[in-house]
Amino acid sequence: MTKEDLKEYKHTQKWIEERLEYIEEYKARVEKVTHILLDGPSR
Repeated sequence: MTKEDLKEYKHTQKWIEERLEYIEEYKARVEKVTHILLDGPSR
């Protein structure tokens, strides 16, 4: 591996970690909205 390959690998790993954090936050928001909708009054 070259130095550039290692930089690219590190950049990709960081991007993946940030993406996973975003997905986890998004999932939590979706679950919260789902919970609110299911626990709301029914018509």
